Amino acid sequence: MGGLAGGLYWVFQLVGSLFFAVLVGPKRAERIGKSLAVVGGIIFCSGVGSLVTWAFKIQFNDDLSLGLGGALIGGLIGFLLSLILVAYVSHVEREEEWERRREKRRAEMIAKGLDPDKSCFVATAVFGSADAPETKDLRSWRDRHLLPNSSGRLLVGFYYYVSPRIARVLERSEILKITVRCLLKAFLTLLHKIGSV
Repeated sequence: MGGLAGGLYWVFQLVGSLFFAVLVGPKRAERIGKSLAVVGGIIFCSGVGSLVTWAFKIQFNDDLSLGLGGALIGGLIGFLLSLILVAYVSHVEREEEWERRREKRRAEMIAKGLDPDKSCFVATAVFGSADAPETKDLRSWRDRHLLPNSSGRLLVGFYYYVSPRIARVLERSEILKITVRCLLKAFLTLLHKIGSV
């Protein structure tokens, strides 16, 4: 994670860590997790808001409430900003975890002599071959429409996780195999009509 969001998150996390290290001790502060960034964001932005209003107060007004108002507004902005950053960091971490799982699964498949880029377990089970035209069309749709975006990659990663088990069940039941084959053919017909394959 890099860029402005990563840097700001790191600053908020550092400020929150320092605050909690003083408050409850460094070991306990480590257990707090992402809440450190939220508290750090509030403290950091309150301080910045306070300093900014204090600087303008020298020129415009000598009232203490101006500095407190700046701190409150800064704290609110820090709270909202830190919530956004925590959501962003959580999303990035989830995506990285899915990617690690996908790579682990890929390595396991390669170790078993399977080609993970060619595997379409369910389609192979119901159409009888990894080179069946329907299986190729589904792989093509996956490569063009799912893999280019993060949501699609998560879906494909989940598919690789569960589909070998589903394929084993399908291979044992002819009724399920026929049912899934009909559903996949209907899906492919729809994809052909809308031009996605």
